[in-house]
Amino acid sequence: GIGISSKEKLNLFKKFSRGKGMSKIYTEGTGLGLYLASKLIQAHKGRIWVESEGKGKGSKFCFELPVE
Repeated sequence: GIGISSKEKLNLFKKFSRGKGMSKIYTEGTGLGLYLASKLIQAHKGRIWVESEGKGKGSKFCFELPVE
């Protein structure tokens, strides 16, 4: 990713959330992708999170699912 501020991280997995400045880079999308991914992962007792050092420094999206 392009990098995410700490403040933006709080809302990333909410419905219709889009990162600030995304309209300049990527104009399509509903803001539901990360929300739906988080709900699916949570339904399987997993977790999802983002790691980023801030704007312009890239982002890494991670998830874990339990294995039985």
